[in-house]
Amino acid sequence: MSGKFIRANETTLRWLGCRQEDLIGKKNLTDFLSPQGRHLFRNLFPRLKHLGHCDERQFDLNSLDGTVRTVTMSSTTIRSADDSFLATRSVINDVTEVEQVKRRLARVAAENAAMLDNELVGMVRLQERRIVWFNRAAERLLGYSLAELIGQSTRMLYIDQATFDEVGRLAAVALEAGASCRTQAQMVRKDGTCCGWISTEPPCRATPARWCGCWPT
Repeated sequence: MSGKFIRANETTLRWLGCRQEDLIGKKNLTDFLSPQGRHLFRNLFPRLKHLGHCDERQFDLNSLDGTVRTVTMSSTTIRSADDSFLATRSVINDVTEVEQVKRRLARVAAENAAMLDNELVGMVRLQERRIVWFNRAAERLLGYSLAELIGQSTRMLYIDQATFDEVGRLAAVALEAGASCRTQAQMVRKDGTCCGWISTEPPCRATPARWCGCWPT
């Protein structure tokens, strides 16, 4: 197993922070990899030689100037007329920005999930005035189990039909005007006691779901 460079384009040289004369025939790909990347390379290289190709893999590429890029690489083998292994040809893509965005989105999603699924403020997600999700706090505050609420109309939670109808009317007016609608009402728990309820209707028909919050009173 060699892994030494025999040819590299200008983009690769820039990413590695090397000149042709300092790279070709002198440096190994593993010289620019993290310990995890070197381990991956050493495991994959024999398979690459045997199979003739290696599908896209992701790892960090460390430039001599200290820059770290997240890249993907796919490789194929170059063989002689008698099918002897000669070299590999690899295509490398810089996906650093994509991975940074993915990590930011994952972090935001985790923060949002932690905020929504909390133990203090009940959060309920509705679609067409039916319950499609609720957090642990809502389960505790309303007294219903998941099986009892999912798919059910919110009418079962309103104190009376008139309040249910009025909230629906206000939401319809706001939707027609392209505005958001925020209403507040008393809701009835499973045990018959009341709790506060805030409903937020999005100002767009393309966003059919809305969020509601409930709290103890």
